[in-house]
Amino acid sequence: MKMVHNGIEYAIMQALAETYDIMKRGLSMRPEEMAEVFGEWNQGGLSGYLLEITEKILRYTDPETGGHSRADDEHRPRICGRLPHRSPSGKLNPGPA
Repeated sequence: MKMVHNGIEYAIMQALAETYDIMKRGLSMRPEEMAEVFGEWNQGGLSGYLLEITEKILRYTDPETGGHSRADDEHRPRICGRLPHRSPSGKLNPGPA
C-alpha cells in the first residue's frame, strides 16, 4: 500500500514541477502570480498538502535580499559544487575541486 501512495505522490510532484515550468518559462509568470494560481487550485477539488506547500514556497521571500530564493546563475555553481557527484556505477565521486 505504501508503494502505491508513494507512486501517486511522486506523480503529483512531477505534475506540479511541469506546471511550474510552463508557468515560468512558457507564460513568464512571477512567483507571486504562480502562488495565486496554486492557491486557487488548493481551494477546490485539487486541494492537498503538496499544493499547499508549493504555494507557500512561491510566496516566500528571502529576509536578507527581499527577493525569491532561486538557484540562479550567480548561485548555481556554489550550490552544485557542494553536491556529491555520482558515477554511472552509483559510487560517489569527489566532484569538482
